[in-house]
Amino acid sequence: MKALLLVLLLSVGAGWVVVPGKSIGPLKQSTTRADLDGLKLPDGQLMDGSDGSEIWAMEPDKRLSVRWANPKQTRIASIFTSSKLYRTASGIGVGTRLSELAKRNGADIQFSNFGADPPGAITSWGQGKLAREFKGLQLTLTWRTPRYSALSGPEKESLEQQAGGFSSSSAVARKLDPTVKSMTLTF
Repeated sequence: MKALLLVLLLSVGAGWVVVPGKSIGPLKQSTTRADLDGLKLPDGQLMDGSDGSEIWAMEPDKRLSVRWANPKQTRIASIFTSSKLYRTASGIGVGTRLSELAKRNGADIQFSNFGADPPGAITSWGQGKLAREFKGLQLTLTWRTPRYSALSGPEKESLEQQAGGFSSSSAVARKLDPTVKSMTLTF
């Protein structure tokens, strides 16, 4: 029954909701590798690596990468996606602009420079509304937006080298208005 529910959620799109701290689609911390077999995906769509599995492996616009918490693969440690299909109930996901995040947050957002590891990672929601809501959900931003070409040479350099990263209210961040590139749910 559990496997049938997973298949239904994935096939009809109802499973694309990200619930920070809890799930991405039907996948949650207690999902096991055996549960993934129950998805009954087409050949090649479920692939295993040394410490993880990829769902929708051959379809990047649906792909989810699962990292297992233990060798028996009975608990998920994290789920990563760069797909635009997966969004929070309020619509935040890959492609959401920093300006929209800051507006919804109601406070400055801090993010790492684009030369850091991981590049463009949101490091603080400040005292904003999204701080609690997004607990356990890491968003990374990309500078690859049409606005990048409008930046000066020094502004482009600062994106990779500025110590301490950026604030959503900084001039270069407002000018670039980066977008969410990926989401990682960590348990």
